[in-house]
Amino acid sequence: VRSSDSESLRVVGSIVSMLVAPENPGAVLAALTDPRTSIVTLTITEKAYLRAAGGGLDTAHPDIVHDLANPRTPR
Repeated sequence: VRSSDSESLRVVGSIVSMLVAPENPGAVLAALTDPRTSIVTLTITEKAYLRAAGGGLDTAHPDIVHDLANPRTPR
């Protein structure tokens, strides 16, 4: 916070928890569907951009095939 004669700083701790879907998909699903959850941020790395040559989702990719067949245990 700045004013004309002073400046004060404080650390804002905004991350309450971190879950990794492949490691514990049940916990992730529980957190996403918990009525007490108010904010969710997702990080998707370049490894998850499974695009086909035409630009759409590569539905033939083995990971996509697996996830569609096994929605409770995605890769």
